[in-house]
Amino acid sequence: AIGALATLGVVIAAAHPSFDTASLPSFLAKNSPFVTFLMAGTAAMTAEAVTYPFDSIKTRKQLKFEPSTSNEPDTIESRLHNLRSLYFGVRVAVLRHLPYSGTRLMVYEQLRAAATHSSLFGGVDVTPPFLVLAAAATVSGAVGQFVASPADLLKVRMQADGRRVLQGEPRLYKGLGDVISRVINDEGFTTLWTGVYANMARACFMNLGDQAVYDSVKRAVVTSVGSGLEAEIAASMATGVATALLACPSEVVRTRMMNNGPTAPVPIYDNLADCTVKTWQEGGVKAFYQGLLPFYARDGPWYFTFWLTYEFLKKL
Repeated sequence: AIGALATLGVVIAAAHPSFDTASLPSFLAKNSPFVTFLMAGTAAMTAEAVTYPFDSIKTRKQLKFEPSTSNEPDTIESRLHNLRSLYFGVRVAVLRHLPYSGTRLMVYEQLRAAATHSSLFGGVDVTPPFLVLAAAATVSGAVGQFVASPADLLKVRMQADGRRVLQGEPRLYKGLGDVISRVINDEGFTTLWTGVYANMARACFMNLGDQAVYDSVKRAVVTSVGSGLEAEIAASMATGVATALLACPSEVVRTRMMNNGPTAPVPIYDNLADCTVKTWQEGGVKAFYQGLLPFYARDGPWYFTFWLTYEFLKKL
């Protein structure tokens, strides 16, 4: 909330006709990397708060093949408890988007601007081709994900804890502070980057389907019907489909790796390769697309909310 209010304050003040933008420090200029970081982080936190229950359902589906026991009776109390469990980890999930989405959009826009003005194209401004946008998107995604990977691990552990509640089992962690201290004290500080390579691979696919597809589809729609809300809606919808199809396999592997460890509910994987092989053995290609529909049900609204919010902030 503080980050969102700070972003809105900076952007609205800078956009006000009576405001002297020359008095602002350069890092607070409307198109500066820092303001891009704040706007992207705010838009992402908004989207995450709206769609988080779908993310919890997706995580549980991806852990489907892992051992589970559930004898919980179907009562009104249990249903309310299960509904609440969908929001386990929501705070860390929302907060992780400030470093993740803020970093990835900031890096992407800088790389895209550099490609637009690159001497490789004769020293004149050009529209970067899709392959250039794809390269910029994958690099920015990897950088952003490395920065935010610890928050992802904490989120997955807490979502898995919600799954334990759903199964009628006691919670493994008392809260966010407890999961942080136990992971660091019992497993070591570097454990926060468990699954970072799978996470970065996922981020590359996610951002390929996100930023590169969004820019390309928006450009095509603008050419056909002109700029405006229609182009933004069409591009954001295409982004949701593309990211779900491209990133689901790596999403399944990184989710299982992050839920794997000495204090995790089911520590059954030795490393990334072992997790990939065992996932294949459990269900073949289908196992890598566990949770695809919840993935899209979450990603479709997420990217719709994110891009419309981000575009709105840019226009202020």
